Amino acid sequence: MKRTKFYLALLIGLVAGPILPAQNILGLWQVSKVMVGDREMTPQEKWIRFSEQGFEGGNGLLQNGAGTYQWDRENLKLSMDDSLGFEDPNNAFSVEVSDSTMQWSREEEGMQVNVFLKWISDLPLRLADKLVGVWEADNQDSLAYVFFRWDRVYIAVSKDGKRESGLWYAHAHRPELSLHPWDKNKKSRHFKIIAGPWRILQLKATDQSGLEWIFSRRRSFPN
Repeated sequence: MKRTKFYLALLIGLVAGPILPAQNILGLWQVSKVMVGDREMTPQEKWIRFSEQGFEGGNGLLQNGAGTYQWDRENLKLSMDDSLGFEDPNNAFSVEVSDSTMQWSREEEGMQVNVFLKWISDLPLRLADKLVGVWEADNQDSLAYVFFRWDRVYIAVSKDGKRESGLWYAHAHRPELSLHPWDKNKKSRHFKIIAGPWRILQLKATDQSGLEWIFSRRRSFPN
């Protein structure tokens, strides 16, 4: 009976997730919501990992922060020194830690800032991470496929073999995609992401044309 209870407790722990000791901030956390005053300004898939040696942070698979931190366990105050970013002129965050969630609060430039975080086990994928790859056009007479490269270069290939290349940009806060051709005679194009991106990608132009593109992810280049 004791063994049965032990395995049941273990199973519940695996399903429910880790139970973190009170006031423990070590581990990997994802920012689930950011409020600046009454405005929500949540970045896409922002994460931060605390270890005994320091911290590192980023968005999705991109790391863009690292440094040291001061954690006042007694007074629940947290300050960070990001060696890859700007010097932080603000006071330390007031922190609330409860099981697998955490909240930071402080005032910045006269506005109340609240950051909500949740404990995670793996790095989250942001919109830009999911876009990388080859996408075959499903509803275009002329366009064959688009290749979004990891270095933010895109290559659009038409069915007659013509190629267009340039830079692509995924918005950090909204499901939007912009294409900026190298050819100065061509205008930049901006799209809302209606569906995807994972196995399918549906784009709708934000200009008056209302153009819609539908793509399917390919694991090889179409013939």
